[in-house]
Amino acid sequence: MVVVLMLQLALSLRLIWSNTAFGDEALYLWAGHLEWAHWLHGMPIPDFASYFSGAPVVYPPIGAVADAIGGLAAARALSMIFMLVSTMLVYLTARSLLFDKRAAFYSAAVFALLGPTISLAFATYDAMALMLIALSALLAVRAAGRCPDLFLIPAGLAMALANITKYASALWDPAVIALAIAAAWHEGPWLRILRPARLAAYAGCALVIALFRLGRPTYEHGVLATTLARPSGTAPPLSVLGDGLNYIGPVIVLSLLAVIASRWGSNRIRFLCICVTIACLLAPVNQARIHTLTSLHKHVVFGAWFAAIAAGYVISQANRLQLERSWRVAVCAAAVIPLTLIAFDVSGGLYQWAPSNNLVATMKPLLRSEQAHYLIDPESANILYYYLHANVYPGELSLVQCSWWDPALRRQLQGPSACAAAIKAGYYNLIETDDAANGPEGTPAENAVWRAIRSSGKYRMIYRARQVHHPADFFEIWQLTDQGGVPNVAGS
Repeated sequence: MVVVLMLQLALSLRLIWSNTAFGDEALYLWAGHLEWAHWLHGMPIPDFASYFSGAPVVYPPIGAVADAIGGLAAARALSMIFMLVSTMLVYLTARSLLFDKRAAFYSAAVFALLGPTISLAFATYDAMALMLIALSALLAVRAAGRCPDLFLIPAGLAMALANITKYASALWDPAVIALAIAAAWHEGPWLRILRPARLAAYAGCALVIALFRLGRPTYEHGVLATTLARPSGTAPPLSVLGDGLNYIGPVIVLSLLAVIASRWGSNRIRFLCICVTIACLLAPVNQARIHTLTSLHKHVVFGAWFAAIAAGYVISQANRLQLERSWRVAVCAAAVIPLTLIAFDVSGGLYQWAPSNNLVATMKPLLRSEQAHYLIDPESANILYYYLHANVYPGELSLVQCSWWDPALRRQLQGPSACAAAIKAGYYNLIETDDAANGPEGTPAENAVWRAIRSSGKYRMIYRARQVHHPADFFEIWQLTDQGGVPNVAGS
């Protein structure tokens, strides 16, 4: 296990300093700093709860503390620690369920060497939520003994905290309950049902109290908008399933083989292998249902944690079929080497977004006037808020959700038409665009901004840089040539 953890540590460390913050990291860490400012000094902050897919008062402040100590690298290192703990938890859980240290070791190795596992050292709340789900699973499994409520209550609390940290983690709550059933399999049908039912009740009560009694109504809106009633995307279902297979294909194959091998095992093992294999497929199937690839590389890790238990079981069974030690080594090598190679490829590819060093350095001296108005691409705005939060405060940067009073039409415009009208009127002193959004892949608002800039004749380009890893795309900064501007009648 020490070797496995050190290998996972080495693979994750090479990525911690590999790039600047991407949009989600910047948003959550910036939000965490603002939450601390709100708690300590009463500073007004945006209503993050209305659009965050996790409670803004849980991970963001924790990540912000790490960021304040050691910057982005420290915040990523914190997530890396969460993932190392998750690997140890899958070992302990598999050992309790399979009664086999060797199978537990294989489970931990399979999980640790997955590409998405390595790359989840992002400064986002996914790693913390996964660790809490894993902790809940271990406690639920350990409840199969005397004084079960000593384990079931903290297991329920850990599950509820995981769901609050990241709402989508609730998709794997049934998998935790299934592990509790498998652990209590030999204790009779009533205990097999009642203990997991108590676990669900403890978690449900804590969740309801935290989100809907202590939380504000905006939390309900956030849960609905980001998780339960998330808008459908445009990605073909087969494309979503294909990406899921690319991310965690080895563990899917191994868990399916475990289901086949469990035909010669006990009913408990068969139930366990089937349940964790289903858990592994939940993220790809659910996102194929809503046609979206967003965060798929992070969501599949939750299911892979459960499926790693079945993978460890089938590798252990394959080893038992080999009488010669050399064959055992060959079987282990056949499982570990492909996982390691895929981990290098997938984890490295997930960090290939455009670095923002030059963009931040260029924008910093331009964001000085409190009376100026800025229109910034949403992803870039989050990055600027994070890196320049000492110079830029909420409300100074306008996003593309524009609102504009049109004096000719005598009515308030919203959305893309408002963006275009404000630009043509010369309202914004500075506009930053992501050239990747200009075209078929851009949103209506982004395309409206791009067309309005070029048709207005009031802006000149002062910065243009090719995006690394995306050579056809550019960052562009446009400055108003007529500094007279117009009255402040627009907002965002």
